[in-house]
Amino acid sequence: MSERNRELDAPLDLLPDLREQMAAEDRSWRRVRSWATPARRTAALVLIFALELVVLVATPRLDLAAYPIPRLLAALLVLLATATLAIRLFAHPLHVHAPRIARLRSVGAILLLLPIAFALLPAPHHEVQIHPESFEGIGADFVPRALGCLVFGTLVAIPTLLFLLATNRRPYVNPERIVLAATAGGIAGTIALLLHCPLVGVAHRFAGHGGVGLAAVALLAAAMYFKHARQKISRTA
Repeated sequence: MSERNRELDAPLDLLPDLREQMAAEDRSWRRVRSWATPARRTAALVLIFALELVVLVATPRLDLAAYPIPRLLAALLVLLATATLAIRLFAHPLHVHAPRIARLRSVGAILLLLPIAFALLPAPHHEVQIHPESFEGIGADFVPRALGCLVFGTLVAIPTLLFLLATNRRPYVNPERIVLAATAGGIAGTIALLLHCPLVGVAHRFAGHGGVGLAAVALLAAAMYFKHARQKISRTA
C-alpha cells in the first residue's frame, strides 16, 4: 500500500476506537440510569449542593454578614424544597403511574414562578454605608449587571439539567417534564446567585435572578427543538 493510501485510510482506522469510546460512555450513563429512582433523585440533589458549595467557597457575596440569617435560611429551605419536588416529579418510577398532565402543568408553573416571586421581596438590608456595592447595578449599569447574573445563573443550572436528561429513563421528554427539569436547574442557579450576588435592588433581582428558570426552559426547549429537527432531516435525507 502506498503512503498516500495509508494517509487516506488513517481516519477509517480510528473508527473502531471511536465507536468503542462512545459505547463505553453510553454504558456509563446506562449504569447511572439503572440506579434506583431514590438514588438518582439523591444524586441530582447532591449535585446541586456541590454546585452551591463551590459558589459559596469560590465567590461568596460581599455583604453576606449583613444579610439577615433567618431570611437567608428560609430562602434556602424554600428553594431547596422546590428543587426537591421538581426532581421528584421528573425522576418518576416507570412502574408507577405518572402524575396527570394537568397536575404537572400547574405544579410546574408554580415552581417555575416561585423564584420570580422571591425576587420581588423587599431588599434584605439597607446598609448603604457599610456595603455600597449592594446598591449598584442601576442606571446604565443595570442591563450589564442583570444580564451577567442571568448568564451566571443559567451556567450553574446547566449541569443539573444535563444530569436529569442523561439519567432520564422515559423514551421521550414532554413539555411538562422539560419545565420540571428546567425548574430544578433554575433553582440551582437561583441559589447560586443568592450566595454570590450582593445586589439587593428589586429590579435587579427580578431581571437577573428570577428569570434563570425561564432561561433554562428556553435553553432546554431550543435544544430539544434542534435535536428533533436534526433527526427529521436525517430521516428524510
